[in-house]
Amino acid sequence: GSELLNQAWNVPKLQYRSPNVLSMIYRANKIAFWVASLILWQGTLKSRIEMIHKIINVAGHLEKANNFETLVAFVAGLNMSSIDRLKFTWDGVSAEAKQNLKRFMDIADGANSNKSYRKARTDATTKGGAVVPYLAVSLRDLTFAEDGNPDNAGGNNKLINWTKRQIIYDIVSNLLMNQRPAYNFPIVQPLYTYITELAIVGH
Repeated sequence: GSELLNQAWNVPKLQYRSPNVLSMIYRANKIAFWVASLILWQGTLKSRIEMIHKIINVAGHLEKANNFETLVAFVAGLNMSSIDRLKFTWDGVSAEAKQNLKRFMDIADGANSNKSYRKARTDATTKGGAVVPYLAVSLRDLTFAEDGNPDNAGGNNKLINWTKRQIIYDIVSNLLMNQRPAYNFPIVQPLYTYITELAIVGH
């Protein structure tokens, strides 16, 4: 939980305190580029359409597994300009796949303070299964809590602002709560190495 304090991930001289947070941010960005790369590597229209169907299918499994961090990264990859402008490819994607993608995009949508994602995460957490939260939302909440509330309170400004500490505690404790139920996936090679390294265009 200490990695999430004082916006350490966002302050160059403090980033050493948040190695895992930074790793998750880097990983999400890499997954997005990998998703786009999978489509761009295809040499024909048919294979690009098939790849998009596969990606949306995998995204459905991520949704069922409550892995919101990776699900949003998949959506980001599909929304990249290099993919979005493939008009003929998208024309060939089935209505069912597009409908599923729209549901995933709703989860990733930042409208109304990420209302759809927050509901999905709350529902998943209530059921008691493993959950990987969409970290960017929690980091933004922490940033607002840190920047939008003074450290001190009271007439002489010498009292600790416990309301601010409570807000930060609630955000961090909710993230930690999602770490307790663990996934129990076996390591399968060479798939494990492949999804760990993730080759992308230009690498």
